[in-house]
Amino acid sequence: LGGLAMKKRWQHRMEAAGKPYAKPNMIMSSACQVALEKFARYFDVECRLVPVSRESHHSLDPKLLWDFVDENTIGVFVILGTTYTGHFENVEQVANVLGEIETEHPDWSNKEIPIHVDGASGGFILPFSFTQQQLAQANMDKWGFNHPRVMSMSASSHKFGLTTPGLGWVLWRDGKLLAPE
Repeated sequence: LGGLAMKKRWQHRMEAAGKPYAKPNMIMSSACQVALEKFARYFDVECRLVPVSRESHHSLDPKLLWDFVDENTIGVFVILGTTYTGHFENVEQVANVLGEIETEHPDWSNKEIPIHVDGASGGFILPFSFTQQQLAQANMDKWGFNHPRVMSMSASSHKFGLTTPGLGWVLWRDGKLLAPE
């Protein structure tokens, strides 16, 4: 659902600028949950998977975003607790690179490419497992709505026992971020 709101907002911006809006794309690491790829397929969004590596700790490498982001990028999914290793991808580093890319392309109609934080199981663990000081030392103190680029977050409660499979939540920073049809 975070992706659908991103697509609609992007579509409205491109339409208002008189630019084509038939080829949206979204960026995520190849360590993503398959449901994110399914979203892209079902809602006609190109899924651009950034390969992970040992050097990137099998997580999204923000430096690689330069090769994937363009004016048709509706958003970037950042994962807190990747499927294979449980690593937390760094929201602030991703946001910084997005800002650099946007600065290099002042002619783009798509400004402020948003981030959706896929909290997976990490969305439940991160706030309770680390102190603010530890998060700041790891450059992870802005991982949620305390970062202005994060427009939505999800968490998967089904990963914790005795709940219905597939149960989860999506939260938006503000109801205004849900673009009208």
